[in-house]
Amino acid sequence: IDQRGDQIVTQDINNAVAMFQSSNASIPFDINIVDGCDCSQMFFGYNGSKRPKINGAIGAGTQMYCAMSYHDENIGDLTFDNSQSYDYEGMFSNSTGLKSIGTLTNMRPNQIKEMFKECYKLRYLPTFVNLDLTDMRTNDWAYFENMFYNCYSLRSIPEDFLKELWVPVGQSWNGHFAYMFYNCHALDEIRGFNPQSPSFTSNKKGDAFRN
Repeated sequence: IDQRGDQIVTQDINNAVAMFQSSNASIPFDINIVDGCDCSQMFFGYNGSKRPKINGAIGAGTQMYCAMSYHDENIGDLTFDNSQSYDYEGMFSNSTGLKSIGTLTNMRPNQIKEMFKECYKLRYLPTFVNLDLTDMRTNDWAYFENMFYNCYSLRSIPEDFLKELWVPVGQSWNGHFAYMFYNCHALDEIRGFNPQSPSFTSNKKGDAFRN
């Protein structure tokens, strides 16, 4: 890659699971994926100096950018396949040097717990365009827990985004928001959050607002 990377052209990649996991290589070429490509753990622990641009609509993205190196500070705009719902658990988690994320378009998750967990330097959330959380409200195993856990620098969460983080009253699991805002020291306020759950106490709350 170091010697001939600028001559590489990718096309119609339909599975990119762990494609650059723990890689130290600089990637000078774009990654052209088919819509719905599984990108889980694609950059898990990535330590290179140049991450490739992704062209196409991302499918699953579990731990896609998890635990990237400390110097990898910015992630650009991402587009998602919304023909069905996908798992994005821990998508950006433990990327402790991450400072900014671009616009996330057409995301339709069925799981987003730990999505920004331990992104210590992230001050503002990305902009969500056409976010669809319908499937989060129909799956008993979907959670919001640890979503912003140890996001020490997070200053604000858009009110219109927080208004979407709810499940129907009476649903069997009633939402699980444990440790959702744990150690969010810089967060000025939480406006618009309305979990609509009769069980948002005790074990369901699970220290959501601690520290």
